[in-house]
Amino acid sequence: MPRGNDGKIFMPGPLDDCTPTVFIDRIRLEDATARDIDEFVQPGAIAGMEVYTRASQVPPQFASLTSCGAIVIWTRVPPKKP
Repeated sequence: MPRGNDGKIFMPGPLDDCTPTVFIDRIRLEDATARDIDEFVQPGAIAGMEVYTRASQVPPQFASLTSCGAIVIWTRVPPKKP
C-alpha cells in the first residue's frame, strides 16, 4: 500500500494507479488518506485487514462506484471492564 503525495493511497488500477475505497469496521471513509487511517486506527488495534486490488474482487457490502479496489480494516473490540 504505497503512499502518494499528501498521504493519498494508490494501488494499481485497470488503466492506471487509482485510489481504493477504505472501510474501517464496515464504515466507509470518503477520500481517506494514509493519515486519516493513522488517526482512526492504532496499529495494535488492528485485528485484520483485507485488500482487494480489483473492483471485481470486492464483496458486495464493500462495493463502490469506482473501478478501483478496496481496503477493509477490522479492529479489535476493547475488553469489557468488570
